[in-house]
Amino acid sequence: MQPILSDEHEQTQKFSSVTGNTFTQTKALEKSQAFFLSNNKGIALVFAPQKGELLPNAEVPITVTIYNNVCGKFDDNIVSKVKGLPDVSFPVRINISGSPVVIPANQVGLNYNTALPTLPMPTIVANSAGKGNASSRKGYVPAISKTFKIKNTGIRSLQVDWKVFDQADLDRADNDTFDIRVVKNQSFDKKRYPYKFQFTALEPEESQSSPFEVAPKSVVVNARSFQEFTVTFNPTKEVGTFKTVLLASPELS
Repeated sequence: MQPILSDEHEQTQKFSSVTGNTFTQTKALEKSQAFFLSNNKGIALVFAPQKGELLPNAEVPITVTIYNNVCGKFDDNIVSKVKGLPDVSFPVRINISGSPVVIPANQVGLNYNTALPTLPMPTIVANSAGKGNASSRKGYVPAISKTFKIKNTGIRSLQVDWKVFDQADLDRADNDTFDIRVVKNQSFDKKRYPYKFQFTALEPEESQSSPFEVAPKSVVVNARSFQEFTVTFNPTKEVGTFKTVLLASPELS
């Protein structure tokens, strides 16, 4: 029995659409990344072609692909070895920014059509508890919960701490969004631009007594693993529309 679709099928009968070609290229990139990063060093520089013959008066383009699953600044030296000639060495510097925390796709209940994924809660009715229930008092709204997952794609454990910011508190806040300073430029273009602007985000105060809670609020997520969180809506206010932002702060554990 032969499978209907396989990697060989993608090579012989390629997709004709842009979406299909993008899918095939992404799949090949993920397979290569899993191979080159299997040593758990977090970064790999791959040269193609790695070696070969250079004809007289000829040029050969070299493609350098950087695979990574860790952030930070990395320095190294690339050495070109030509038979019969001295080695040629030149430095390489890579600055990788971003976070290894991702929100996996295809989670039921998450809306991915917004700028950041949104977890919508259903509309519930006050006094919706059944008769005879002690909690069916006036203005009572039953608590509801939803779950979602995050993934640590890096090679080191992460300490993830959540903060809750109600939209009403953010609207009332009168703080500056950024702190702007002029600092010395330490990047590669420091000779041309000796100074630069430094923007520091100013985080508002976390909301107190928010109707939304996330659990666990503080947890260590192991490398290349998933972590499930539960968001509970349990209002103590009157009826209305409640909007809240959950902010995760990951740090290397």
